[in-house]
Amino acid sequence: MLMLLISSSGVSAAGSSLLTGKQASYRADMVRLAEVLGAVHLLRERCGGREGQMWRRKMLEMLDIEASSKKDRDMLVNHFNKSYYAMRVNHSRCSMRTISEMNAYIDEGAAVAGRLARAARQ
Repeated sequence: MLMLLISSSGVSAAGSSLLTGKQASYRADMVRLAEVLGAVHLLRERCGGREGQMWRRKMLEMLDIEASSKKDRDMLVNHFNKSYYAMRVNHSRCSMRTISEMNAYIDEGAAVAGRLARAARQ
């Protein structure tokens, strides 16, 4: 579900330095989704996920759709990487805590992607 919603959002609210409330909320959700994708990418690797680079590819798809400028792209990439490396430090192997955290991130990512998809349709 998360993957479908990422590819269906399709409207960029980034780029303006004077964002309206809706645009600021949309941008915050984009940042959070980048962080979630980074976290899930690492956590799935740690727990033997068989999808390989899928989560990274989803991030690249999101950048193609949403990053209207180099500044926006760099910001989202930095949030993805920051989250990935934070998970790398905190999860050196797969454990029950890792699985629990991964599931929570996947649920959060689906919720964020859903909000983004609804905002894009408005």
